[in-house]
Amino acid sequence: MNRKAALSLTVVSIAFMFVFVNNSYCSDVIDGLISEEFEVTQWDGLPASPSVSPTNTARIFYDGSTDKLQLSVNGGAYSNLLTVLTDPSQVSDTAYAASWDTVTTIAPSKNAVYDKINSMSAGGDSITVNSTAVDTTANFLDGDILWTLTDGGAGGPDAITGTFAADTVHDTMIDWGSGANQVDLADIPGGISGANVWDFGGATSTEIVNGASLTLDAAGEVGVNSTHKGFAWYDGTQEVFSPSLHILQGTVDFAGFYDSGPAGHELWIMDLDAGTYPHGIYITAVSVDCSAADPTTELDANLSYCDAVAGAAFPGANVTVIKAIDTTTGNFADAAVNTAVASGKSIYIDIDADPTDANTVYHIKITYYIPES
Repeated sequence: MNRKAALSLTVVSIAFMFVFVNNSYCSDVIDGLISEEFEVTQWDGLPASPSVSPTNTARIFYDGSTDKLQLSVNGGAYSNLLTVLTDPSQVSDTAYAASWDTVTTIAPSKNAVYDKINSMSAGGDSITVNSTAVDTTANFLDGDILWTLTDGGAGGPDAITGTFAADTVHDTMIDWGSGANQVDLADIPGGISGANVWDFGGATSTEIVNGASLTLDAAGEVGVNSTHKGFAWYDGTQEVFSPSLHILQGTVDFAGFYDSGPAGHELWIMDLDAGTYPHGIYITAVSVDCSAADPTTELDANLSYCDAVAGAAFPGANVTVIKAIDTTTGNFADAAVNTAVASGKSIYIDIDADPTDANTVYHIKITYYIPES
């Protein structure tokens, strides 16, 4: 027969205890326990269980045939109350980690909580750097960062600072500029005009002030004039200019030289020794001008070079013609000779025919520069 009877306060208290320690699912049980619709029924093993709990209520009955409490929540089927309250899937033994975040339906086990608390320490002895425990003043290099741990006594280090190790800050790590919190030359110790030693020995090139118009008005100021093609500096009194282009020029009586000079009629002009011209010269232009407007005999000659001689007959071996400088109406000009002459060569003019005009001279001008390499 069906008999309704209130269970003892002890049984109800046990149910409350289980509900208190379990998950959000059991919160529904608590809701049922405190609702007006909560109902406890004793059942003596009749063929059918009591009806399930109405919606939004919970119902517990004692099943005498199994000697267990059965629970129905919100109209659901009956389940063993102790099985529901002790469901192992609602408790996790997973060690403390980022995976705990946002999980609100599973509780951590006592073991997981104990392990986490035990791994923590109130002192500083648990600090490690590169897997080494630290309780004294020490330095550790971790990548490009030098960590300094200052001894704080028995409690462990009381200060930890990190600085870049020597020679590890590169230009790409610096915010260059003159704005706030940026770095420029004025931030260099001693200032940009301080007595610093600037060593550019490892550089392949260094750009200095350059342009079409320079203002050099203090001793030691230097620059490159891009219009006049040369190096300029202020020597303390005036601005001085050293051109990159050089001109080798002179006036020659070719008729007289042809008659009284060497049998080969070679006019020796210049030796390119290695000390002064380590990479030779580069001839850019050549011009010839006669003192007569239209000489009777035009100049017939070649500008050439050969191997330099040392105590031997001139010209030396490996003669090479740079340019034929034959005149027309007493003049010749070529502004694009563009010929390199190597170090260790001699430059000369080879006269091919007698310029017969007496009292006539020619002005020769050879423009060149000395290459850096």
